[in-house]
Amino acid sequence: MNLTTTRQVIEDDLPDSYATDVLQPFQEALVQQIGRALHFFYSTATCDRVDRIILAGGAAGIRGIDRLVEEHIGTATVVADPFTRIPLAPEVKSSALRRDTPAMMIAVGLTLRGFD
Repeated sequence: MNLTTTRQVIEDDLPDSYATDVLQPFQEALVQQIGRALHFFYSTATCDRVDRIILAGGAAGIRGIDRLVEEHIGTATVVADPFTRIPLAPEVKSSALRRDTPAMMIAVGLTLRGFD
């Protein structure tokens, strides 16, 4: 998926057929891969449950993906927000920033690391 298409997905600016032809199969595959990762985790870890799934990265910006994962996996799921406790300057457009938040986890982590 190129940058333009990713932006269109996040902003819900796509043709109607995109949802059924591309987005839905992608979401189903994503949920399936998360399920497989959890099965692998359970088979190698000493714990027998996960309390919460935290989604991050570009795909986490797809509207409703957290609810879809939670419904299929049965584990509480949230989209990561690295800006929750970071004050924003007045000139920052918070609505635009919030839209891209899931994809900024690594950048925010590296930035905070520099403050230690």
